[in-house]
Amino acid sequence: MENKDKIALGSQLTKKAYSTNTGVFNPVIYRQFKVMAADMAKAGALPSNLNSQQALVIMQFGSELGIKPFTALQSIYIVKGKLVLYGSMVISRLTECGYKVDYKDVVSDNDDENTCTVTVTKGKEAYEETYTFKMARLSGYTVAVSGSVKPGWIAGTNRKLKLRYGAVSVLLKSKLPHLLNGAEIKEVWEDVDLEPTVTVDDKGEIIDLDDENIGKINATKTKEELIKVCQGIKKEKPELVTQILKHYNIKKDELKEIEK
Repeated sequence: MENKDKIALGSQLTKKAYSTNTGVFNPVIYRQFKVMAADMAKAGALPSNLNSQQALVIMQFGSELGIKPFTALQSIYIVKGKLVLYGSMVISRLTECGYKVDYKDVVSDNDDENTCTVTVTKGKEAYEETYTFKMARLSGYTVAVSGSVKPGWIAGTNRKLKLRYGAVSVLLKSKLPHLLNGAEIKEVWEDVDLEPTVTVDDKGEIIDLDDENIGKINATKTKEELIKVCQGIKKEKPELVTQILKHYNIKKDELKEIEK
């Protein structure tokens, strides 16, 4: 085959690829989304921190879930290469697919006894999952760097929603994974995805460096000295690398302020 014939054949195949609906990818819809994303970017109509390429990905993924473009842009996010949906959109996705969603919430003065059981039914199908505050706590999701409970996990409406979405997340991943095509629930992912800021033992108690080692870090006068001290502590306590890094970053910021 002559080189010009190969080029012509390649051009024909490219044109066919951009005009054939394979059932997996619809090139016509993709092109429409691409034009929409570019026009919206020029008009400044995209949500903050989104460029046209990211908007295109979101609209394409939304279409695979049956979500309209503008709705997708307001309810789907890209976090570290992962597509995440607001919990309310996930529930909408379930109901639009014909599932009925019911919750049983248990509220107690004892935090660990706060639970939510979600039941999802469709005809003869029935799925149930229970998620507890204790499960979230032992996973390290509920505690902030300061050791206090994260705002989203404070007792009240926020915790109620967190428990509900946590239960739904576990249920979908274990029993109906196809409904989200691998996406995550934002309210769950924002706790799961983050690097652990604290470590807890099996009782949920925060594990941290002892006062002596914290004092050594705080006594450093230069960044070089800080690095050397932290490396020494890491050799002795490699299991507490997260805590060492936390105190390192705090002291490093303090030294920056002194140097100004």
